[in-house]
Amino acid sequence: MLQSLFTGAAIAQGVALLGAAPASAQPKPRIERAADLPRFSYRIEGKLDDILRSPERFAPLAAAIRRDTESVLKGYEIPDRGTQRDLLGLLAAIIVETAERTPDGRRNLMHPRKALAAVQAGPK
Repeated sequence: MLQSLFTGAAIAQGVALLGAAPASAQPKPRIERAADLPRFSYRIEGKLDDILRSPERFAPLAAAIRRDTESVLKGYEIPDRGTQRDLLGLLAAIIVETAERTPDGRRNLMHPRKALAAVQAGPK
């Protein structure tokens, strides 16, 4: 339940990222389906299991994935709700997984208002 509250906060942030652009802004490139999404590559040194088990090694990878996911949500028009949901789900999973790896993050997961504030503040 706590995870779903935090995930809801992450989804709320993602929805805010999808907000309308000002009228004077350039139109965003349009992504019609998931296959049109930009591709990102991440350098992995060593075994993936070791990276996933080490908070110090996981943090930079998670930050890069979060940065890229947020850039897609902010920089593209994505009318397909399924694609939006997938990106928001990835963003929420990264936020929750990162938070669970730190004492402060675990405490914030237990307090929905703190969790929402942490999501809105973005990565440190």
